[in-house]
Amino acid sequence: MGRISGGGEVCQGEDTEIRFDMEGTGPWLVEFTNGQLNYSLTLQDKTHRFRIETSRWHYATPHPEVVRRCEELTGSYSITRVSDAHCEGVVSGSAQVTIHPLPTARIEGGGLICEGEEMRFEITLTGTPSWTLELLKAESTNAPLSVTTDRPVRNNLALNKSL
Repeated sequence: MGRISGGGEVCQGEDTEIRFDMEGTGPWLVEFTNGQLNYSLTLQDKTHRFRIETSRWHYATPHPEVVRRCEELTGSYSITRVSDAHCEGVVSGSAQVTIHPLPTARIEGGGLICEGEEMRFEITLTGTPSWTLELLKAESTNAPLSVTTDRPVRNNLALNKSL
């Protein structure tokens, strides 16, 4: 028999594990899937941890290959086949894995303003809501302006010169 468990919800750049617990006589052949990718392992020990790594894909900017890979690794993992040294076995359990890509923010607009005037600009966000942004004028000694929103696009902000 083979049982799968573990997983978790992580952000890109973090790792998670799936655990396999085997019964019978090793070695074991384990085939498993998350509905998108298929895996095959030969296990020597009754307990095995399969690491899902995203830490090596830590980019400061969104990278299409990383986003695609995070989507591929996300899913409900289950064993499709298990056998030990003597026969086919029964499978059980599942491991849900969710990998969130890193959030991004793009700011557009701006210009020169005089004291007492307002300036409008848009911020477009990617990732999982809600987002918290800290805005700070480059030469400012003031504390950053903190904004929390659930809207991913067209976050239209009006700021005055005091920021």
